Amino acid sequence: FGEWKSALRSSVGFCGCELRQLPDFSVNVTQDRFSLGVCEIPLTQSRKNQSQEKATNAEKKLMKGALGSLSWRATQTAPWLAATVSHLQGCGDQTVVNDLMETNKLIRTQCHYSHLGLKFPTGIRNPIMVTFTDASWATRRDLSSQGGMITIICDKQLLDGCDSPFCVVSYNSRKLHRVARSSTSAEVQGCGNALDHHEFLKNLLIEMGNPGGIDLSNPDKELQGLPSVLICDAKNLYDAVTHVETSGLQLEEKRTAVECLAIRNRTKHAGVKLRWVDSDQELADGLTKMHVYDQLLRALQLN
Repeated sequence: FGEWKSALRSSVGFCGCELRQLPDFSVNVTQDRFSLGVCEIPLTQSRKNQSQEKATNAEKKLMKGALGSLSWRATQTAPWLAATVSHLQGCGDQTVVNDLMETNKLIRTQCHYSHLGLKFPTGIRNPIMVTFTDASWATRRDLSSQGGMITIICDKQLLDGCDSPFCVVSYNSRKLHRVARSSTSAEVQGCGNALDHHEFLKNLLIEMGNPGGIDLSNPDKELQGLPSVLICDAKNLYDAVTHVETSGLQLEEKRTAVECLAIRNRTKHAGVKLRWVDSDQELADGLTKMHVYDQLLRALQLN
């Protein structure tokens, strides 16, 4: 951190981030100066008119550099940028001029919200860990699917439909490793990945609260001692995991059915409740699609 100083009196700079502590001891982390320093890719009007023409090697290099800068901000303080950055980074050799224009659009948008970062409030009285998971089927350039998740710590009252301050613990948006045959297949694959990450974070929190270590001979007992929630917006996934009792879970794809059974087993033994919400309340929705970030922006602004 360089020179040691109080974040209550002035901002502390670290790796392009500014950390500020408010009088109530909550912490804001932003990247205002870094955001405003990201430059657009220079394009003439005549070049913009050639939107479906292939990008030159020089243009691809500029786009790669710009997306690298946006990726840094996305991973540090701006989860709402992550999905669009990931999609654009996946263009590869198929990059066209329109992709350069989309990158410039994202640069302008993130400059507009340069002041917005992550807040770590102090008003959480009954904390619980919640992970939102979502997937978008065959939306990438190569027809692979995009998975997204975001984990927060919030007050238990959120689960009753009440407002609650929250801390963002972790998030990601990335290409799903396996090609999905259907929307359900993509949702289940993304949910399985999110559950793995959720369990890891639970273990981390439990270990932080137990300096003597955790009982590795019975890790599930430790996990059950910290109730948590996994939230999806795929109703067929939710029904298959929580309601259907047949071995195939009434799913045509057997690989997907097996993965649903694995999710059911781990949620039961790891003390994780699966909840369903509609898409309007699904925070991870903005972590799977390009330029769909209004919901995440609103949540971060209101926190």
